Amino acid sequence: MFKLCVSHTYDWPVDVKVPDGGQYKTETFTARFKVIPQDRWDELVAGQNVDAAVVKDVLVGWADIADEQGQPLPFDGPSLEQVLGVPYVRTALVQAYMASLAGAREKN
Repeated sequence: MFKLCVSHTYDWPVDVKVPDGGQYKTETFTARFKVIPQDRWDELVAGQNVDAAVVKDVLVGWADIADEQGQPLPFDGPSLEQVLGVPYVRTALVQAYMASLAGAREKN
């Protein structure tokens, strides 16, 4: 039986394609997302800077992500802004969230 959960959070892998010498290398971390109501989604995507707005609304944590020195990156406001400042990481987060809602993880 399907159980309708109005408020739900879950962990989901995020594959980041990092530009590297004319190619991409894929690195992965785990994001913690929350499901948002459809009307909130519609409101977010109708605005400007859609990707950042979506990530700020649905991302509630992460794991397996480190700073340049290899230290765990805390999930806080400054770190989130730093992550959102890297275009391919922001794109990867949005793609992972959308894939998680679609019911299947995208293949690389």
